[in-house]
Amino acid sequence: MTSTTRPTTWLVTGASRGIGFELVRQLAASPQNLVVAACRNPDKATALKALKDSAKGTLHIIQLDVSDFDSIRASVKQAQPILGEIGLDYLVNNAGIALRDTAFSLDPEDLLRILRTNAAGPAVVSQVYLPFVEKGHTSGKTPRGKSDKIQQNLWDSSGFGGFGMTTCRIS
Repeated sequence: MTSTTRPTTWLVTGASRGIGFELVRQLAASPQNLVVAACRNPDKATALKALKDSAKGTLHIIQLDVSDFDSIRASVKQAQPILGEIGLDYLVNNAGIALRDTAFSLDPEDLLRILRTNAAGPAVVSQVYLPFVEKGHTSGKTPRGKSDKIQQNLWDSSGFGGFGMTTCRIS
């Protein structure tokens, strides 16, 4: 990448293991990518730290717990020096939890924990990182060329944003 070429920027939540880690691993293999890997406990993310040392692209690790709204908001301060000038091209809300249960045995507190982590948390991540996305060079574009207002219309146009998010997530 030359000094005049702008990197493609990515933020991936849940990056310390599983699908999130593999996505970060593949993205960090390209020198054209600047990847922000967000995870709950960066100090314990040994594989992610090792990957940072061998990445061909630029890899930053920040702390972000999607089940903790204060943690999500605080992560913006960590991301600001990384993304502030260039913006964010792709936000991958990957972090989530799954608990073993059935519709007839689930504890309502567990259901609320799942909704907080898998629905409300990603919504807050999207809200607080929107200013970075608006600066990114893919702002206003999706793979099919449609407006990035699709998400906003799904959540906002009916006046029932929370309902729309949870029915999309649960269905």
